[in-house]
Parts: sequence; C-alpha cells; structure tokens
Amino acid sequence: MIELIDYGAGNLTSVRKALSYLDAVFETPEAPEDLSHATAIIVPGVGNFEATTALDSAWRQAIAKAIERGTPLLGICLGLQWLF
Repeated sequence: MIELIDYGAGNLTSVRKALSYLDAVFETPEAPEDLSHATAIIVPGVGNFEATTALDSAWRQAIAKAIERGTPLLGICLGLQWLF
C-alpha cells in the first residue's frame, strides 16, 4: 500500500488526484506505526517549513526504517528537504 503522508500542508490534494487518476491504491496513515507495511511512501511538498513540525521524530524514524527496508520514498520539494 502506498502511504501518503499528510502533515497539514503541501500539495496533498494534487498528489491524491494524480494517484487516483493512475488507479493507485493508497492511504493516509494516522500514525508512524502505519508505515511498517508500506510498499511506498510519498511525502508531499510545497509550503512553509514550519508545517513539517507536525511530523515529529517518530515519523522521521518510521520513514528512515522504511527506507532501510528498501521501501521507495518520493519526497516532493519540502517533503524531501524535511528528512535532512
């Protein structure tokens, strides 16, 4: 399942529309633990860096663990910058 991270900002609606257009199966996880079985992760971008404060260290750790497992990650603009 593709996990589309919602941190309250960014181009979430555009990404949802694109995934729906492609008939991709995705969901918006409620908690970092929901990423444990992700087949891919998308962190949308665009917005104020302050908005990423909604993604605490637990989210960052869950995403890092998923990457270590080989889960593909698409970070769009701010969504990628936030990881560093």
